[in-house]
Amino acid sequence: GLAFQSRSGSPHVPWLEPDISDHLTSLRHAGVPGVVLVPLGFVSDHMEVLWDLDTVALDHASGIGLPAVRAGTV
Repeated sequence: GLAFQSRSGSPHVPWLEPDISDHLTSLRHAGVPGVVLVPLGFVSDHMEVLWDLDTVALDHASGIGLPAVRAGTV
């Protein structure tokens, strides 16, 4: 499934949906055995990838008992 890790545009624009953490929770409830996070919008380990995915999303997945890894970038 496709989910979003952060806002696109100015702070006045709502975040794109579904939020990655909400989507991970939905996948866990659906019985998905594990996930691979792929940062489609970034070709390198940008700070948003390192924080939003490697810290926030992976910590959330761990906290709900959903095995998760992030695909590497260049």
